[in-house]
Amino acid sequence: GKLKRSFVRLNFSEPFLDEYYGGVKKSFEFLEADRQNLLPEITKMSDEIFVVKNDSNVVRGVDMTAKELNVLLSKSQKDELSANLAKQTSVVLSGKIAVGYADGYILVTPFCKAVMPKIFKEKARILKLPAINRGYLFANGVQIENLSKFFSK
Repeated sequence: GKLKRSFVRLNFSEPFLDEYYGGVKKSFEFLEADRQNLLPEITKMSDEIFVVKNDSNVVRGVDMTAKELNVLLSKSQKDELSANLAKQTSVVLSGKIAVGYADGYILVTPFCKAVMPKIFKEKARILKLPAINRGYLFANGVQIENLSKFFSK
């Protein structure tokens, strides 16, 4: 093992890098740029509240937030998510995660039904918070004004 690695480094890696260092460096820069383009934009508001930018990486972003909420999405759930987002509708996944659609951003929270007072409902509506997430936000006493920079535009 060790001798072969030294042999490879001495006879192949170093001469190769001596000759092509600039090109190899450039390749890694391109790979890093690709990686950045593929990363979803996720804002973690709390342990259980995530805002995902609604762009070409949104499904990956929701998948990553679901994992943080201890739910692994199956291929069919990701397809269901994708179809709902394409129709601009919210969806509950695994009966546990509320994925709220709101134009530029997606609000991801645990799913929770709650009876809400009219004043809270009205405030949430004015802030344009997805209805599917409101029960959780209310039941957990979340200061919903903190979400306004994403939704009430």
